[in-house]
Amino acid sequence: MHLLILILFIAHFSPFPLRFEPVISLLQLLIPILALSNLGRGLPFPLAVGFGQCVLFAYVLLRSGLNHLLGVELPISWIELILICLVPKVTFKVPWAFLLGLFVFCQRELPRELMLSSDPDQHAFFAKQLLDFGFLPLNRGLWGEEGFNYPGGFAVLNFIWAKLSFCDPRDIVTIQPYIQFLLAIFLFSKDRLPGFLLFLVFTFIPYGYLENNYHLEGTGRLSSIFLLSLCLISPKSQKEWFLVTLAPIMLFIINPPFGVLSGALVGVKLIKNLKIIPIIFCLGLILVFCDPYFRSRISGDLNEATLIKTEQKPLELDKYSSNVLSSRSINLTKDMIFKNGYFTLPIWGLALFALLLLFSNKNEGLNLLWQGGVIVLSFLLFQPLFSILGSDPRYFLLEPYLLDSGKLMFLLILIKGTGVIFSKIKFSGLHLALAILLMFIPNKTKPRFSYCGAAGCLTENDKKVIEQMTQYLTDKNTRVLIPNAPVMVFNREKWLFPWGAGRALPFETDVPLAFFYFQGDRDYSYENYQKNICEELNIEWLKAEQIKYIFIPSDRGGTCIRSGGEILFKSGDAKFVKVYE
Repeated sequence: MHLLILILFIAHFSPFPLRFEPVISLLQLLIPILALSNLGRGLPFPLAVGFGQCVLFAYVLLRSGLNHLLGVELPISWIELILICLVPKVTFKVPWAFLLGLFVFCQRELPRELMLSSDPDQHAFFAKQLLDFGFLPLNRGLWGEEGFNYPGGFAVLNFIWAKLSFCDPRDIVTIQPYIQFLLAIFLFSKDRLPGFLLFLVFTFIPYGYLENNYHLEGTGRLSSIFLLSLCLISPKSQKEWFLVTLAPIMLFIINPPFGVLSGALVGVKLIKNLKIIPIIFCLGLILVFCDPYFRSRISGDLNEATLIKTEQKPLELDKYSSNVLSSRSINLTKDMIFKNGYFTLPIWGLALFALLLLFSNKNEGLNLLWQGGVIVLSFLLFQPLFSILGSDPRYFLLEPYLLDSGKLMFLLILIKGTGVIFSKIKFSGLHLALAILLMFIPNKTKPRFSYCGAAGCLTENDKKVIEQMTQYLTDKNTRVLIPNAPVMVFNREKWLFPWGAGRALPFETDVPLAFFYFQGDRDYSYENYQKNICEELNIEWLKAEQIKYIFIPSDRGGTCIRSGGEILFKSGDAKFVKVYE
């Protein structure tokens, strides 16, 4: 029966013909999966993988902090990570259904030359920079004096997977949401077959291929689902307690609002284990301080490059009590549970689910109900505060991200409850009937391995020019300018979006780039680009910034740039230009 379900699944979801390159990627991903699970040996899959992730996450941050403290740049090596995972004992165990799910995702997603949108663009770049430096840097050397101006947690997670697997960081960032989602699914499965059916139900309906997730905007938030799921388990051993209590800290370093509701839920669980609170509190402070982004926040030395208005407004905290249980707060809570964007479910459906859950397993049903209650109560308490903080332009994303974390946690409550219900189904024929029924659900979304998103594509002409360019550039002290499209977003932010093959350059050359999502140099601002690149090609300014070359991709979209200089290489519409001698 397992074989039949496997054949049905591959036939329904995999693109045909099957490709060889994704198989290589899957084999590479087996290295971190096995290594991390070995580090967490003694725990069931996928808690073992989660434990390995948490330990290496903390280790990479601490090693980075130690580098900063000592003023050295000692990179973290592959051997260093693999020894932590494999010493002193080796035991491997990974469910076949997990590997099957990952195989199908790899066939649909990998390999990737260009990311699907600006969000995964930046996360892949951060991961690439960590791979180049070997740790989370305070500044970027030849790229410039600036740090990431972004929480380093997701970059650290991608660094761990990319370093262990030898995969391209673009592939890791693309597949990361699905790795973490599969881990969450299998966390809540009671045995292999119900777990596999859970995967069928929730992978494509609705999580990964909803229209609003299709371009992987919010990649870090989507990849937080396994860490959020860990906050819903009831820890038993010391390793599980470590895992559950470290998860909100990791979530905070990945995306601060995601650590709030999860932290409140874990805080309630810690009533049973108060002695661990001082240890976790101190460890959390140290890990947060090891991330240069949060140190910049504390010191106020953060480059708010994209904000239209950056002046701080007086916070009207006295309005907090009047905002609690306001109509806005109540409406957002309803949206979080019943119309959350990750899983659209009518009220009667949720009520039926709760009845089935309580009927099938009263203890587990009550457990999930109280956890849902804690999430709702915590949201009602924190949402008014985050709404007030959002009046300051620097913090306007706090409230929507808090809402997103609640939506994902309610999705996980549904998944966990469904796992409990499935575990009560004893008849294999019913499992098979359900699997066959799922095959008739239309799969409307197309595989994305050959799709380059909405910000331009990489052509053969681009590849030829990039190859010639990388061979030509031996002086790493110069910078290459990437044409950008200036865009105002919701009248809150001003963005410069690289276009087409320009988005691939950080992964094809070690030469530092200018105006790649404001990275590296404080002078790479929206205003400077408009003034010195769009309105005129200001040679003196370019010289001062060590920008000697311009790469012009075939697909230029809405980019603005003035012509000038000597064309060194050209193929079709793609060009590599020297601006001055």
